[in-house]
Amino acid sequence: MPEIKARPFLLEQLMRPVNTGRIVHAMIFSGLAGTGRTEAAEYVARALNCTGTGVKPCGVCASCRRFLDGKAPELIRLEPENENKKPAKYIKIEQVRALLRETALHPLSGYKCVIIKPADSMTEEAQNALLKTLEEPPEYAVFFLITEKDRALLQTIRSRCVLYRFAPISVDEIKLGLEKAGYYGEEAEIAASYSGGSMGKALEFCGDKEFFTLYTKLAEAFELLARTGSISLAGPQLADMEGRKQLCLDILEISASELMRGAIKTRLAAALKSCRIDGAELMQALTECRKRLESNVMFRYAADMLLFDIVKH
Repeated sequence: MPEIKARPFLLEQLMRPVNTGRIVHAMIFSGLAGTGRTEAAEYVARALNCTGTGVKPCGVCASCRRFLDGKAPELIRLEPENENKKPAKYIKIEQVRALLRETALHPLSGYKCVIIKPADSMTEEAQNALLKTLEEPPEYAVFFLITEKDRALLQTIRSRCVLYRFAPISVDEIKLGLEKAGYYGEEAEIAASYSGGSMGKALEFCGDKEFFTLYTKLAEAFELLARTGSISLAGPQLADMEGRKQLCLDILEISASELMRGAIKTRLAAALKSCRIDGAELMQALTECRKRLESNVMFRYAADMLLFDIVKH
């Protein structure tokens, strides 16, 4: 679990109630995807049900093995799904009512641990249905509400939970996590730099060779633009990225942030700096590019207009 291992102070905070026996029955884990929220919930749930001696979770007792194998009946997950058990947009009141019926049954031992993800996808009716249980939780139940937008939850829900914020992980911590996962060198440097503070995203990039090809093409396109100032030469290279245009724009946005911080560490950011555009101007140009795409402008035209905005500055 490199995401949660990268934040030992937060892990210590989460484990303190477990180690002291003063159990927190409702928690909100708020932060970007890939910052270890779900992994932390699973870790605490495993520790709560660990029957080993010494440091918990021990990882070797029967309960820990069930959790690690994904077969622990004590762990309940609630995610958006429709009547056919297929993914959906919202967690509806019927799902919450079914969950509460299940949690009302006392476990044979340990704690029933419920992970609701994303918690902000619960409808208002679903949240209100959950509220009564959060106000008077069974002594054997622990609820983990996983979200990127804790403010989207009802105030009454937030007031019944302890909030833990999962801040973006530093680039250095992500690089260390990638090394432990077996990724080194320039690719690990690029993945960490463009992960947006998400260990999960960095690992995803490291397993995606197409990402590094896209990154190299972006750097080459802006190096060409810096040398020649020619949109007609650089434009076609961007147009070739239409299949992953959103990732392309995401990478450029992170490069814009790098320019605004003034810490130029990557080839792409250096190429953009050579185009003599600052980070705020680039961010504005990218915002306009996204608006054009939302208005159904073809990507090759939107890419040319993006380059024009950069050259204009």
